[in-house]
Amino acid sequence: MIFLLLLLAHFIADFMLQDAAMANTKLKSRKVLFKHCLIYLVVITLVVSLYGNVVQVVLFSLFIVVSHFVVDAVRIMIQNKFSRSKKLEFNLFIVDQFIHITILFVVSFFIQEKNFIGQFISDINYTYLNINLFTAVVIATAYVICLQPTGVLIKKIFMRIGHQEFDNEEENKSGFLIGVLERICILTLAILGQFTAISFVVAAKSLARIKQLEDKDFAEKYLVGTLLSVVVALICGIAVQKILSL
Repeated sequence: MIFLLLLLAHFIADFMLQDAAMANTKLKSRKVLFKHCLIYLVVITLVVSLYGNVVQVVLFSLFIVVSHFVVDAVRIMIQNKFSRSKKLEFNLFIVDQFIHITILFVVSFFIQEKNFIGQFISDINYTYLNINLFTAVVIATAYVICLQPTGVLIKKIFMRIGHQEFDNEEENKSGFLIGVLERICILTLAILGQFTAISFVVAAKSLARIKQLEDKDFAEKYLVGTLLSVVVALICGIAVQKILSL
């Protein structure tokens, strides 16, 4: 449970609360990097404060955020040095996220017991709401992954394989929004076990783009983006089913 909460907090702080402008600006501004880490600290502390005593909350929160800062700083230093290498940028992104998540996984083993705040929230939920918190966190994590994190991953993959972004900024934004809605629909259907209906979502998206698919470059980018969206959403949906069935 604690690892899932930390993972959810990570994706919210590192993606949902860090837009493309901040991500790009922090490559050149240490001040923006500190701002990002401060936001990360607040979100992580909200989770860690549910477990352990005051000393543990402070130590674990600071450890996670300091390690996050160090990993980001090293990645930025390497990326700025080899700024023209899109392959390296993609590799750094994957390694960066792997290290962050690994650190959260390791820390989760040391903060298992709820403190009075965590217990109070559990009691309130049990008395008045009666929500399965584990189920809620699993589903919330899957949906968050299918939003900004997957969008960033797809963009990095496009850069890795050499696809150029469209010149039309509005088209980029609409394409991103369509991708998000597509993943939300597919994830929802996958969680509900309605896998057959997923084909209608993909068909509807393709129908709306049918004229543009005559352009080879657009068709290639469209297929790559759509398949990546479908795969990630399906994996998340199946993972949610398997975890909740344990």
